[in-house]
Amino acid sequence: MKPLHSKLYTTKNRLHHYWLEKRYDRIIGAIVSIAVLIGVWILLEHYYRIKTQEKFDHLTHEHQQEINIRLHNYIHLLRSGTALFYSSDVVTRDEWHRFVEMINPKKYYPGIQGIGYSKMVYTGEEDPIRKQLRSDGFSLYTLTGDHPIRSAIIYLEPLDKRNQNAIGYDMYSEPTRRAAMDYAAKTAGIGMSGKVTLVQEIDENIQPGFLIYLPIFSDSTYSKNNKKLQGFVYSPIRAGDFFATIPSYHEKLIFEVYDGQDLLYSSLDSDQETPAFHNVKRIKIGGRTWTIHYYSSITFEQKYSSLYPIFFAIGIAFFNLLLLYIIFDLVRKRIKLKRKTKETEKTKIWLDRLLNFSADGIHILDMNGKLVGYSPTFRTMLGYDESELDNIDVFAWDVHLDPEIIKVMMEKLTENTVTFESVFRRKDAVMIDVEVKAHIFYEDGQKYIFASTWNITEQKRAKQALQCEKELAQNYLDIVEVMILVIGTDYTIHLINRKGSEILGYSPEDAIGKNFIDLFIPERFRSQLRNVADEIINFDCNEYYENPIVTKNGVERLIAWRNRPLHDLNGEVSSILSTGEDITDIRRTQEVLVERESFYKTIFTSVSDAIIILENHFVIDCNEQALKIFETDLENFIGRYIFHIAYDIECHEKSFVESVDFAYEGNQVDIECSFRIHSHDSEPKITEISLSSFGKVQDNKLIMVIRDITHKVEEQKILTMNARQAQMGEMISMIAHQWRQPLAIINAITSQIRMKQMLSDNEDQALIENLIKIEHQSTHLSQTISDYRDFFRPDKPKERFQIASLIDHAVSLVDHALKNNSIRIEKSLEGDPILFTYRNELLQVIIVLLKNSLDAFSENKILGGEIIFNINTYNESCRITVRDNAGGIQPSIIKKLFIPYFTTKPKSGGTGLGLYMSKLIIEEHCNGTLDVQSAGENTIFTITLPYQKEHNDDT
Repeated sequence: MKPLHSKLYTTKNRLHHYWLEKRYDRIIGAIVSIAVLIGVWILLEHYYRIKTQEKFDHLTHEHQQEINIRLHNYIHLLRSGTALFYSSDVVTRDEWHRFVEMINPKKYYPGIQGIGYSKMVYTGEEDPIRKQLRSDGFSLYTLTGDHPIRSAIIYLEPLDKRNQNAIGYDMYSEPTRRAAMDYAAKTAGIGMSGKVTLVQEIDENIQPGFLIYLPIFSDSTYSKNNKKLQGFVYSPIRAGDFFATIPSYHEKLIFEVYDGQDLLYSSLDSDQETPAFHNVKRIKIGGRTWTIHYYSSITFEQKYSSLYPIFFAIGIAFFNLLLLYIIFDLVRKRIKLKRKTKETEKTKIWLDRLLNFSADGIHILDMNGKLVGYSPTFRTMLGYDESELDNIDVFAWDVHLDPEIIKVMMEKLTENTVTFESVFRRKDAVMIDVEVKAHIFYEDGQKYIFASTWNITEQKRAKQALQCEKELAQNYLDIVEVMILVIGTDYTIHLINRKGSEILGYSPEDAIGKNFIDLFIPERFRSQLRNVADEIINFDCNEYYENPIVTKNGVERLIAWRNRPLHDLNGEVSSILSTGEDITDIRRTQEVLVERESFYKTIFTSVSDAIIILENHFVIDCNEQALKIFETDLENFIGRYIFHIAYDIECHEKSFVESVDFAYEGNQVDIECSFRIHSHDSEPKITEISLSSFGKVQDNKLIMVIRDITHKVEEQKILTMNARQAQMGEMISMIAHQWRQPLAIINAITSQIRMKQMLSDNEDQALIENLIKIEHQSTHLSQTISDYRDFFRPDKPKERFQIASLIDHAVSLVDHALKNNSIRIEKSLEGDPILFTYRNELLQVIIVLLKNSLDAFSENKILGGEIIFNINTYNESCRITVRDNAGGIQPSIIKKLFIPYFTTKPKSGGTGLGLYMSKLIIEEHCNGTLDVQSAGENTIFTITLPYQKEHNDDT
């Protein structure tokens, strides 16, 4: 047997020879090692590229969220603008300016050019909008076209030079903007436009832009929701300024934003090499979808490029050396792991017990909001079965916040616990108030949210009820407009309300605990007030009392007190409840009213104009002059209906009823009217009437001031008529002077040509007749201008003339109008009397009658009209009748024909004074009469005048 060391030597030698003989094994091992190294390097390279891609994806996701959050912030900004409109009856330009100025959008909201209000303009509403914009100094744009619906930018703040360029612009006329406005109106939510060029782009740096709209509705029946689209609160945004200010991404990311196929923004440099990483994100909002293409920048690729794969490949060699050690270490750790597993299972049992018996609703969410774990308390809180919570997410029960806001909050959670309140909806649709504590944790590289929820519904209700009771009690004290004090038996103040503090000038903190009598009562009244307080305390009685108090600034105010004793649990008077009303101003006003009443009564009775006080159209007071004008007494006048105190009331412009109603609306009305008193046969009175309301509009009280101007109007109209006649006479004289010489030359030349033609051997009879017609027409023109000159003579002496010639003269003056209307004139003479009166004034009356007949023929569209003049004598009077067949006059109208300001032709400019002045001329100036009758289709005006018989012609 060989020794042990010999055996060992032999074995060692064999192993040495075996290794030497099997060298190819070493080569295979080397190849395998290299292959392992290369494989490890490739795997590590792939791993780190995936990690870098994940970082790039995370970066783009955060950038997308930043854009999303910014858009929602801008939308919330617009919602505050719509809230301003819904909370105000009218939002003025100044209010809108202050609202936007406080927000300061250009400082805190990058890219926003302003916040504006665009009003929808429907058919018929254009002129008021134009006038409003022009009155505000904006006239760049006008509402044009014939579209039934348009839009006009009314407000846009801040009102810098760029935004001024947009005031008045019709955004509804541009298709891209109109599509966004229609979407916002249809959904009653956000509407965002596609790529546009903003109206504000007036300088060289022109950027693409987009607009965000929020609709404003008013009550109407224009839509299915019974609301009429009033307009939009909107904001124009420059895309370049909006995207370029997204923080912390400029050096790492390059991105392009497309709205559909339109490039909205790009930070891609044309010299940029092909990026290593690319990602696409989409944002949907306001009916639009933005597609964002993200590319990695050179800075990002250099920062996240790694040499770790090489280092790991080198380190793998050392790993082979440590492999054996690791194997033994793993075995040892496996034993420890089994022991730890048992401990973990035991710990898990205890954690499950704690979770099951916890009073808080514990739940775990993934970052998509899906429920991945929960406690029984949480399930019971929501009222679900276990099977119903398998595929549920946070949006099913958290209804307090918008889903987009919930996502943003989930993204912003950290490992630090955040506490907030929300509202959960149970399975049975019952809402519960909850307090939530949440933070994030990581498990297997994934991020989860751990939340603990506590039902605070009852606690919140109790808190709200307590707060409501407290506020209600305080409101009871503060809402009343009288002082409320609680004064102790020692005269100290225990309680004071808001009105009491305002009157006394002390805050509640300064007043409570002070001695009321010593601090607020004048010294001369203190002993008297102590006696009053003692009577209330000792005899348990109520007391009304008036006394002055001294305010903090030393002013005395007179207070009317009502006092009531308050009792404690033993029935003893413990304090006095006093309510006080400041009657200082009332007492002063009463004194002033007494003085003013005496003063106004003096004025009321001393003025020369008639004054009538009306209430709801009834007379409640008047002065003596009013009784004289209406020829009545006070007993029969007071209480009369204003529209029944006179007949045939006619006004120069509006009707008397319209004028009174207009005055009742609070407007000052000054009108000229005429009316009759007692009967239709009395002479009309012309008056100036002023109507004005007094007191509150709802009191329906008017002051009517009436001034009789009958003689003044008559004189003024006659003077005006004479002045116009004088001016027309001068003008006609100048025309006659200018016409006479050319007409004479025409006549001379025509006569000369006619004579030559008559002496010629070849006489042209037709030419001679035409020349004779020219001579006759020239003579007629000369005579016509003379007739007009005589008609407009300014002097009015009485003269003798035959009535038939006067009628011929009048007819010749309107001959052209008569012929144009195919009206036949007929005269019937029973003698031809001579008148001695004002020729031109009578001529004017006949022309007025002819003109009225012409207007009646035209208005009634009567063909084959005729006007018949009839002249006859009766005793010493001449009667002239003018009859036409123009349709007659209704009985209700014929009674008012000679009333001043009454006219049947308001649209054609009738003043209502023509027939009145004609009657005045005939009866006052010519000592005759003018009457009218109507029978069937005929109207007959009769003029009766005194005439001179033939044997008096020389006198």
